[in-house]
Amino acid sequence: MKSLLFLVCMISGLICFGTYPENELNNKNPDTTQSSISPDRTAENPGSSVKSGTLIDQNGNIMRGTPMVLGKALPQSLAFAKNIENWKMIQNNGFNTIRICWVDPYYVNRNQDHWTVNEVLPHLDRVVANATATGMNLIINFHNVGAQQEYDKTFGFALENDFWAAVAPRYKGNRLVYYEPANEPTFSMNDYLKSDFKTNYLKLYHTIRKLAPERQILFFSFNGITPQIVDVIENYKNDIDWKYTTIAFHMYNSTSSSALKTLMGSYRVMCTEWFYDHLSKLPGNDFIKRVDGFKLNAQTLENIGSGWVDWRDWNDISLNETIDTLIGDAHLKNYWWGKPVSGIKATGIVLSNRDLILSSGEAKKLIAFPLPALAENQEINWSSSNHEIVKVDAGGLVSAVSGAAGKAVITAKTSDGGFNAECQVVVSSASILRK
Repeated sequence: MKSLLFLVCMISGLICFGTYPENELNNKNPDTTQSSISPDRTAENPGSSVKSGTLIDQNGNIMRGTPMVLGKALPQSLAFAKNIENWKMIQNNGFNTIRICWVDPYYVNRNQDHWTVNEVLPHLDRVVANATATGMNLIINFHNVGAQQEYDKTFGFALENDFWAAVAPRYKGNRLVYYEPANEPTFSMNDYLKSDFKTNYLKLYHTIRKLAPERQILFFSFNGITPQIVDVIENYKNDIDWKYTTIAFHMYNSTSSSALKTLMGSYRVMCTEWFYDHLSKLPGNDFIKRVDGFKLNAQTLENIGSGWVDWRDWNDISLNETIDTLIGDAHLKNYWWGKPVSGIKATGIVLSNRDLILSSGEAKKLIAFPLPALAENQEINWSSSNHEIVKVDAGGLVSAVSGAAGKAVITAKTSDGGFNAECQVVVSSASILRK
């Protein structure tokens, strides 16, 4: 499917700085907006005695989200994360979770300009305040890349310990907040089983657990879903408080979800990172795989019943893939999880194709939906500029009239607000297309 037409305005506004009262950052019972996410099959809350399946939020919903980034070298990403209007926009498009990634440890290791832990705390406070105000779940992630392979070869986790000593107690009472201690702490599954790695990694875990006894920890953050992750969990299973711990993983380096399914029989799991299929063709991205035959990992995760967060580059705030590519694919392949929310008005439209070539008698379905994706009125009206060449039905199925050749414009228009998008259709005879 070609890149979808994305007609949405990113809302910019005044970015405010400062700290926030502890009762706003540590709100145990925050007011939440109307739930618009399909409920989990078991609807168990985190911290319950039920520990299998996937992580469920305080509203009984599977967590589906997208990342934001904090870093001194990334002012645009910082401004995006601190602007609450962006949170509302993401929420109104069907997502209930933000994974906030503090990426300065990457720059620390490389002796580049960075924030200290104390310097990032006011910005993190603002992000937590946004989560509390919107009722969205927030995964706080200490984000480094390749640290244990290049910069922390003795597995001391010194930077991680400094960060969590300040952060873990700071939001310990906020039920919307989840802790992910380290991004892909190693690229080698064998490292998890080494004595010094395991000792120090568990020391970090128990420090966080002591400072925030009831916060859910998303631990391990495996850089793949290979069969070895089952062996690692078996090795650690008696050292973990599973009541308040979830196995985090990244949807990489395997074409099968079988290891995840095995773990989900006994533990909670949560995908905290998956990347988009079209990026697998770029150099160095062969870790991106189609899992269980599905083009997008989100479809695999929805199929097995796991929560997830997608991924994009640190300085990318466009949300093009998250909203148009992902939601369009979910609509087309019937795994869309969102439900319309009363009172949300349409402000735009997404159409799956801007141009289309059909042979005589051929048909193809177009996908269109209003923006935000959870708009109360989901009705789309379809029309063709030339019914003798191309017809379109009420569901967006475009059909080239048998024996005809020529051009037509298919228009999709929202019933609410009259926002429209067009697809240029060219119909050629089969003999012409073969030349």
